[in-house]
Amino acid sequence: MGNYLARLQESRIAVVSSTAAATLRQLVMFVVDKVVDEDKRDDLPRSDFSETTLPNGSTKALGPSAKDAFSVFEDLCLLANSEKPTFLKLETLRKTFALELIESVLTNYHELFRKHEELLLLLQHHLCPLLLKALSDRPSFPLTLRSTRVVFLLLKQFSSELNTEAEVFLMLLIKIVGADMEAATPAQSSESFHLGHGARPQWMRVLAMEIMRGDAELMRNVWARYDAEESGSKVFTSLITALKRLITEKPAVLGVSSQMLGVGVPSHGSSSDGAAGYGLDVGGVAGMVANAASATMSNVVGMMGPEAGLSLQGSVMKLQCIDQLDKADSPPIPEPYVYLLGVQCLVSLCEGFAAFVGPLFNSLVVQRPRNAGEPVVRAPPALDLSSLPPDDPTTKQLQLVHDMVENGWPALLAALSFVVSTNLSDDLFVDVLASYQAMTNVSGMLGLVTPRDAFFTSLAKFAIPSRVVSSLDTYVEPPTPRTPGILSDNLGLTSPAQAPTLSERNMACLKVFVASSLFLAGSLGESWFNILEALQNADYVLTTKGAKAQGKRNTIGPGTGVTAINRSVSAGNVPVGGQPGNSSPQQQSARHPLLTDLDVDSLQHSIQRLFDASKNMDDRAFHDFIASLCKLSAVMVGMQSEDSDSATEFKLVDELPTSPSLSLPVDPAHRRRVSGIHLARTLVSEIIM
Repeated sequence: MGNYLARLQESRIAVVSSTAAATLRQLVMFVVDKVVDEDKRDDLPRSDFSETTLPNGSTKALGPSAKDAFSVFEDLCLLANSEKPTFLKLETLRKTFALELIESVLTNYHELFRKHEELLLLLQHHLCPLLLKALSDRPSFPLTLRSTRVVFLLLKQFSSELNTEAEVFLMLLIKIVGADMEAATPAQSSESFHLGHGARPQWMRVLAMEIMRGDAELMRNVWARYDAEESGSKVFTSLITALKRLITEKPAVLGVSSQMLGVGVPSHGSSSDGAAGYGLDVGGVAGMVANAASATMSNVVGMMGPEAGLSLQGSVMKLQCIDQLDKADSPPIPEPYVYLLGVQCLVSLCEGFAAFVGPLFNSLVVQRPRNAGEPVVRAPPALDLSSLPPDDPTTKQLQLVHDMVENGWPALLAALSFVVSTNLSDDLFVDVLASYQAMTNVSGMLGLVTPRDAFFTSLAKFAIPSRVVSSLDTYVEPPTPRTPGILSDNLGLTSPAQAPTLSERNMACLKVFVASSLFLAGSLGESWFNILEALQNADYVLTTKGAKAQGKRNTIGPGTGVTAINRSVSAGNVPVGGQPGNSSPQQQSARHPLLTDLDVDSLQHSIQRLFDASKNMDDRAFHDFIASLCKLSAVMVGMQSEDSDSATEFKLVDELPTSPSLSLPVDPAHRRRVSGIHLARTLVSEIIM
């Protein structure tokens, strides 16, 4: 009967073929389901057991139902590998349908397989080799599609039981994702693909990406099994590197977001944006990526059409490739689709880190039980893993994430920095920006200073582009036409130059920058200096050199500029002055929260909240905050007093609190940071007095 159903399954009549296939599937499920019932029985006579030779050469006594299931599944593997079955009376069965039956069995009975050694040995000795061969030979869409689906099940359900095999599959998929894809020709031989010399088609890369979108628990297990071992493959590290390579390989397809350069600045300019940065030098990673985005803007913008970019509407497939089982050939795939998958995988990894670390940080640090009389710290320090029980499962998992972020952050930062500069739709931009915030907060919560500061540095570059700051230095307010002649000469020919300022996306980056600073306020240490310097730049741009500060509510503290900073220091706190401005929502309710409240008043109010949070810091954190304010005050004054009497400068330096972190360079060139803050001479003399 099975042979008859197999022939009917190959019928060209759709109804006949589908009915025969469903019947065969039910028969296989019935055989395997009997093993579940047999395992529940305790009264099975020993005479019913029979010795069976297992794939590794050993023997085991199996019950009748277990023997049948073992033999049926073994034959399915043989048929999928174009070999003759030993138990089933089938002359032939399509390899694709054999793989579908295998997938159905593993989907419904993965728990049963874990309990039976003989079934796991079938996976190891029969199924895994044929899948590896199918993915290495010349690609055939129906066969590769089904093989990839089965590989996904093995990785998801049996990665611990098939440790070595899972490692091989993961590295193969990562190689497919990170390889340069070209159009494969039918003339390419199986040997060339098996040896890795043939070009794989783009749809194969898409299939690999669709099953590797970033399962957070799977990635932690991958790190523990492979990357954490000295002799293991660097699977997670290779995946992050492959994602970065994938996302950055074709800038012209993704386009460039002119918003990230600011408003009212020339789109073609020097590379100062990339070379200049705020705060720490993190090995040039953020600077190089910003340079790449700027270079893309200059070199590719001329050849890009308005459709260049990523969006869920224009880049996604109606039905993902991995689910198109009815296709004999690969469906049309939008060119940006694989890059959309890369972005989604990147976002999923970052969100997975935050979703795991955030609740644990809240319970272990923020809401931890406190002794009698111990004050509640609303600006908590970073999590100290060395203070937790080393054998506790939670501690081990946190250590895993700590090591993953510590090793993977350069590639993650490079990829995020590139993607956020591209022409993304609003929903994708929000996802990428939220990933930025997640990685910044996770690094801070785990006490990883270098990656935390690197993400802050990169965020500051996008929040306050140095090109906007430098353009404000040379910007001159256009004269108001006073005569009809001047007005008529300008009509249709020229338009008044727009004042350099921040775009909406710059402001969204600034909003995230301030929010992360507020969240990590208790653990920033000496990095407060870089945070405050970036906020000075933001205040400078938002108030247009401070010229609009008078007559409006205050920006930072009760005054503006260095005067406000010094008054705050002398008072021992940084009070919040003024009331928040009333922003007009204008239908912002439908937008994501990260894209709302991006007006000047709301942003300045958020900066004020950051200063007001200083009263919640413990003594050490407050000392770091005040020391950074003093250092920034001295640097700002030094920038404006270089031509004044040197004795005045030394007097200012001598009066500063003594701390190694407050040491000021003597060379004025080293004091010229990219802040662009200009202070009036009268302010300098007022502070010195």
